[in-house]
Amino acid sequence: MKFLKVAGMAAAVMLAASAAANAMSVTATQLSMADLDGIDPVANISATGGVNFFQTLTGNQFTGGSLTARTPWEGSKHEDNGVYSSVQAGGSAVFEFAELQTGLSMIWGSPDTYNDLVLTFIVGGAETSILASTLGVTLGSGAALLEIAGVSFDSLVLSSSQNAFEFANLNTTTAVPLPAGGLLLVTAMGGLALVRRRKSA
Repeated sequence: MKFLKVAGMAAAVMLAASAAANAMSVTATQLSMADLDGIDPVANISATGGVNFFQTLTGNQFTGGSLTARTPWEGSKHEDNGVYSSVQAGGSAVFEFAELQTGLSMIWGSPDTYNDLVLTFIVGGAETSILASTLGVTLGSGAALLEIAGVSFDSLVLSSSQNAFEFANLNTTTAVPLPAGGLLLVTAMGGLALVRRRKSA
């Protein structure tokens, strides 16, 4: 019986740890030119939809002499060849995933107050918006590394109401099915308890 109590407490600790791991954390770090030089440009994951959106660009983009997309790599050694994506004014990029994602990271080129990052959670389709103005980085200047963890989502929408919104090295983290492993462990511990009980009887 003592063994069953210990197994029950272990299961409770695992479930509590799993719940604690689901607390969303958002970190934004202003990147210097040296930081950008030290990062290897990697193509963003492919969008599944979007409006007024460019998936793959390099260098600053001009249309009729006007800047339409500013590379997040500006001023670094990757300025001319670092790949990035751009959501234009009023546009959006949509990323849908077959499996739950638990985090993401990306380089956010010159965050501005009008750039929104929207995560659509799987539970009830609720949306959570992250605004550049809440990140604690210098707005409209340089790039920032954005990292989000402890959240489950099955789609991601990047949008901008004004001007362009550029990002690079967008990557997500696929969920690890810890609860199933926890249940398997509890079942195994219960089986061991039954075997132990039969031996002592």
